[in-house]
Amino acid sequence: NNNLQDTLLAADSPVTRLDSVIASMRLAALTGSYPFVPKGEPNQKLKKFKYNNWVDSMAIEVVNLRILWASAHSKLAERYYSIGDYKNFSREMNAIVEDRPVNTTASEYAANKLIDAGQIILGEYFLKKLHRQKPSFFSYKWLGQIALERKNIDKAFSYLGEAVKINNNDAQLLYNLAGAYYFKGDYGNALKTVEKSLSIEPKNARTLNFYNQLKAVESGKQ
Repeated sequence: NNNLQDTLLAADSPVTRLDSVIASMRLAALTGSYPFVPKGEPNQKLKKFKYNNWVDSMAIEVVNLRILWASAHSKLAERYYSIGDYKNFSREMNAIVEDRPVNTTASEYAANKLIDAGQIILGEYFLKKLHRQKPSFFSYKWLGQIALERKNIDKAFSYLGEAVKINNNDAQLLYNLAGAYYFKGDYGNALKTVEKSLSIEPKNARTLNFYNQLKAVESGKQ
């Protein structure tokens, strides 16, 4: 999984194709004008520049100062996401994250969007970045859920336990914590925890099914 994350995101490289095109355009703007050519002569290098796609179009917007660099990456990220190109969405978001290492907004946004799209491996990449920047309920909860799904129960308990200290009224978190107790063989605490989850979302079919399974296990022990 880590190898895939590194491959997809070029080992944290914050440079995307947009940045390369911006650099090429700026070089053309510089070397195609005075003093590199006679004063007043049109910039032939920029005139010959070919605009093949929306990356090129966005780059010229940045070069002409009509849009901020971060906004250009954000717009491209949304475009990629809208067509299901999650790898390039991640690359564009990673450029913003690496440019603003103290600001956690981009990391959380990217993780949320990728998890919503079922892109768990890429989502985990941003969750880990977010967690290194500033551990939060969001990062604890989702890293715990991912660990649980991979049957890494000790790690799941570690993350979920921290999340529940921050907020013990999240039904999904409590459902996952009940699952961790279940895999530990602690059916009593699993049942108590899933009951609390049901008190928050009493009509959740998945939680009700888990509750009935746990009740059957507890009844069989008596």
